[in-house]
Amino acid sequence: MLSTIRFLVAKHLNFAFCTDFNKNILKKQGLSDEDIDEMTKDPLKAPLEDNEPAMLGFVMKAIKSPDAVEQQDMDQLHDLGWTDRDILDALVHGVNMVGSSMLMKTLKMDAVC
Repeated sequence: MLSTIRFLVAKHLNFAFCTDFNKNILKKQGLSDEDIDEMTKDPLKAPLEDNEPAMLGFVMKAIKSPDAVEQQDMDQLHDLGWTDRDILDALVHGVNMVGSSMLMKTLKMDAVC
């Protein structure tokens, strides 16, 4: 799931290096190009374990619209068995992609990809 989070956030940010890097990781984990294209269109269709699509959707919502996240989003994840620590870990993976993207773009390091 963490590679999926990193891939989708990098894709959302047009961060080519990390998009390609994480796509290759997903392929090594057995995902096909079709699987990756499908989850790019709809993250909730990512081929993940039972409760993981909800976490993925939460992280993408937080990255795209942090002000839109509400307590009920957290409650839904708790109801699916996720702990606060799990939520924080997943969210940190997504947020770190944002920071890395900004840093690489600022230093023009994304142009080498």
